[in-house]
Amino acid sequence: MPVPHKDLVAVRLARVGARAVMHLPRTPRQASTRFGRYFHQRFIATSSGRQQLNDGWGRIARLASKVPGTASIVAGTSNNLASRLRAQGHSQSARALLATVEPTLPESDTTVSMRAVARVLDLNLGTDAGDTAELTATSLALADAAFARGDLDEAAALLQTAFDLALHRVHHFEDKPSPYALDPDAFLQPFRRSRTFQAVVTPTKGVRPARGRADAEGRPHRILFATATNFNFTRETIREYAERPGVEVREVDIRRLPKGPWRPDPAELTWNRLRHSAGLPMEVPPQVREDVDWADTIFVEWGHRAMTWISMLPNVRARVVARLHSYEALTQFPLITDWSGIDDLVFVSGHIRALVEHAIPEVRSGPRIHTIGNRNVLDSYDLPKRVAASRTLGLIGWGQVVKDAQWALDVLEELRRDDPAWRLRLVGHGFADDSKLTEAAARYKARLEERIEALGDAVIRPGFTNDVPHAMRRIGVILSTSQREGTHESLIQGAASGALPVVRNWPVVARWGGAHTMFPDSWIVETPQEAADRIRAAAPDLATEGAKAREWARKTYDWSVIGPQLETLLLDQTEGPTA
Repeated sequence: MPVPHKDLVAVRLARVGARAVMHLPRTPRQASTRFGRYFHQRFIATSSGRQQLNDGWGRIARLASKVPGTASIVAGTSNNLASRLRAQGHSQSARALLATVEPTLPESDTTVSMRAVARVLDLNLGTDAGDTAELTATSLALADAAFARGDLDEAAALLQTAFDLALHRVHHFEDKPSPYALDPDAFLQPFRRSRTFQAVVTPTKGVRPARGRADAEGRPHRILFATATNFNFTRETIREYAERPGVEVREVDIRRLPKGPWRPDPAELTWNRLRHSAGLPMEVPPQVREDVDWADTIFVEWGHRAMTWISMLPNVRARVVARLHSYEALTQFPLITDWSGIDDLVFVSGHIRALVEHAIPEVRSGPRIHTIGNRNVLDSYDLPKRVAASRTLGLIGWGQVVKDAQWALDVLEELRRDDPAWRLRLVGHGFADDSKLTEAAARYKARLEERIEALGDAVIRPGFTNDVPHAMRRIGVILSTSQREGTHESLIQGAASGALPVVRNWPVVARWGGAHTMFPDSWIVETPQEAADRIRAAAPDLATEGAKAREWARKTYDWSVIGPQLETLLLDQTEGPTA
């Protein structure tokens, strides 16, 4: 007997309905994930979608501004939308959205916070409105208000906004000296007055488990090397220890951890550090927990995300050794590290150590502090020089503002006044595309390129090379022209090759000893004129002067000298302080 048509329709509708029900989200998390996916595809993934989002949200904001009490909701939602856009690499669209909303809202704490977020985006895009200090102070005041009422999430977010503003790379790593490095007391004063900041810089002084384990006797010493992305300065050391009898090695890159509340992004680290100060331990993914419990020593490379993250780990029995290089000193990470969670802190140079010890008093009363240089195996640099090297300056890794290659051009021009045979070799990658540079860096690059073009064949740019010892054969005078350095490895390598070292007294860190903490005073100059005078004086017997530099570099910075100093820390079996 045939089924009536209306019954067939009902059956089909029931099947369609059942399939639809089966695909409905079963939890709030599923619903949020699906909405996020839809929102991304509809409004973020395409330029037309982003424009529709801007226009539509602008209309909503204008309407909402007429309703009392909605300004904070609109401002908060605007910040969230801008964050989504920025996370997907659309900073221009994020800034445009905030610019559309900003004029529609009355003054309030939340709208001030939105302006601070907008200013961070401006700095990312290369524009400095000059009100960073004012907005930083406002963000800190709002953070303290949230902290006082027990809202740790809001307080952490606002403190992070203050960090993003005050410690933005435009202020510290571009074409002007870092105010932090020049005068940390003045720079940090607004932060030191903040109760929220005080909470995140105060060591927790939690009691750590006693060092050592019952199973340690008779087995290899276990070293866990940890970083966030960059193992560059430890790769050969890791390989060496992995092949050493009596030692076992593991690695962990915390940037590769699964998503979770333990993420090592700056905002999450600040959030976790504030909670940590309130006695709320950071969650740890199981695979890291297993590695940490396995280790006798944890060596944390770079004083940035990984150091802060490791310092908050609960119940660490291993000794924690952290190494801080240079740029990290001008970031938020040493500020928010829990120094009671670090046993030994290694600086690669004395001037960066002096800066950090002065800026962060908690360091002086926390870990044991050491100054140990980076790994340099210098035998391979002892090669015969090419004939043309006697009139060739060299600068390695020049494609950043901080390297200040224009200073090298100043030296070259001074030398060529009376001897046009002098040349300059700029070895390494050049500057990135303008689209990847801040406005300040792009301006510096443009001026540098103009000067290089004007000098014609007096400037040679051979590009990047993996064979630095061979590249040094063409260089008779090795320059360090930087505004700031930690150690300047290529200068050490150039000296080991027998090139005459000429070192600018790095101005951003000169107050803390600068290059004088690394090299003989005779190598160091203050001006391009002094540099040219040093080179002219040595030029008649460049080989002899270079040989003296080679001997000094090998006795001071070769791995045969540095390696045993680091080994003492990595294999030290003694217990550090437990409180």
